[in-house]
Amino acid sequence: MQKPNIINNVKELDDFMTQPSDVGMESLNKPSGDLMVLGAGGKMGISLAILAKRALTESGSNKKVYAVSIFTDDIGPEELRRNNVEVISSDFLNEKELESLPDVENIIYMVGMKFGTIGQEATTWVINSFVPGIICNRFKNSKIVLFSTGNVYPFVSVKSNGCKGHLSRCN
Repeated sequence: MQKPNIINNVKELDDFMTQPSDVGMESLNKPSGDLMVLGAGGKMGISLAILAKRALTESGSNKKVYAVSIFTDDIGPEELRRNNVEVISSDFLNEKELESLPDVENIIYMVGMKFGTIGQEATTWVINSFVPGIICNRFKNSKIVLFSTGNVYPFVSVKSNGCKGHLSRCN
């Protein structure tokens, strides 16, 4: 797909963002087995799961793509299903739900609590520190890739007051 000069609506934006490249299709077809995106209900997970499914389909593969998350609304799951992604609602801290997930060879791990966590420090710690361990234990025979937006702030001295979110306010 050629880069559009103008994007007129959300559907055009979604179509553009989920259009696989030749390299993407080749990369997704190299490993055997299905793909599971854990934490697919976040900002980037829905688009990534759809992109992966489109890449596999357009290259002639019948591999499944699973999108797994605690979905907080019906919009994301509906969009995923419309694009032939298998949707599974799961709480990774619920042992029965975790064990019921399909065994897959390939996982993209996107689970994380990143923004708006003031007052939820304990939950943030559990999601960002404990859950990765139980996921690795549950899927010890899978290939797992961690996908995170990472730190978008510049490095600052540990002796400073840290970065307050804008480059001009970093000490």
